[in-house]
Amino acid sequence: MIEISKKRELKAIKDSIEHWKRMIEWVKTQNLKDPICSSLMKININENYYGSNCPLCTIFFKYKGDCNRCPLNIKYGECMKGHEKNTWNSIVSSKNWKEWLKHSKTMIKQLESLM
Repeated sequence: MIEISKKRELKAIKDSIEHWKRMIEWVKTQNLKDPICSSLMKININENYYGSNCPLCTIFFKYKGDCNRCPLNIKYGECMKGHEKNTWNSIVSSKNWKEWLKHSKTMIKQLESLM
């Protein structure tokens, strides 16, 4: 089993927080009543809210092949499984950018709680 160092994990958490902050800043430039669109975000800022752009997913899912040791999963439940505490499902099911923004701010708080 490949181990992820605490230093690398902490860097991924910090990078994830910065990733969400960049997305939030971009969303603030959008009409908040518009429906969310990950493709539009990707085109404009070259990142979006899916795992392919998440620093934690990069080391825990892509590198290790599962989410079980991801600190976000350990504390809040897996993103893709609809756990109540993990706000990611609320983000992807948001009706508009206003809802997305609200839930994304919660995601940053969840990530910050991992440090």
